[in-house]
Amino acid sequence: MREKGQRILDDPNPDTVKYDDFLSEANAVGKANLAKYVVHRRVVLNLFRKALERKADGKYELEEAVHRLIFPLKKTSDEVPYEQLNLWLIDERLAYHAYLASDKELRSVPALQTAEQQRPDLLIFNSPFAFADQPSPYNSILVVEFKRPQRNDYDDDENPIAQVFEYVRKVRSGLARDRAGRPIHAPEHVPFYCYIICDVTPKLKAIADNFDYTRHPNGDGYFGFNAKLSAYIEIISFDQLVVDAEKRNQILFSKLNLPR
Repeated sequence: MREKGQRILDDPNPDTVKYDDFLSEANAVGKANLAKYVVHRRVVLNLFRKALERKADGKYELEEAVHRLIFPLKKTSDEVPYEQLNLWLIDERLAYHAYLASDKELRSVPALQTAEQQRPDLLIFNSPFAFADQPSPYNSILVVEFKRPQRNDYDDDENPIAQVFEYVRKVRSGLARDRAGRPIHAPEHVPFYCYIICDVTPKLKAIADNFDYTRHPNGDGYFGFNAKLSAYIEIISFDQLVVDAEKRNQILFSKLNLPR
């Protein structure tokens, strides 16, 4: 189809009938590819729901089970094909990131120069313009932290909000560089958007209340802002994550008559 399209583009006097036939054929190919992608999303959502269920032994899956459905562990976006990224489960806009590191020690992230060994689940760097043809400083950095489904044993050392704040401090403490090793500008005002994805258990509710976080209008999550760190934190429940992803894709699922 690409070769046929190029021949039509190269023809100084294209045949209108051939052009119309090409468009019809190209649209059919596009619809087939889109249908396959929509089916993929349906399957991923079903697997995600399954990963949140209690197993036969009464226990729940570890956080790695839900993590790997969104992005492979210990990989970067330079190593993983776009087709294997399911960042749309969190936010469709995350597909347009400049660089992403999954479960990697901070010292191993090429976009940073630091000796720190902390491993945020997902560390995402966003560029001001996704399709800019010239290098530009990052205009935001995202951190995503997953917790085990139904976890309710957080202590001071495992406080997810404090963990995320520590990640932010560690990233800011390093001299930021791009993947080519060139210094980039990461001033203090560059915001961090941090997502904690978990079940909102009683212990987590107490932690959010201790930080004076605001509850989501739907009651299934919290959000807050740390002005000194320029960091926005959002706690998203697994249930709400799935519900929101379902709503965003429902029109596509309906068109293909795809049941849950």
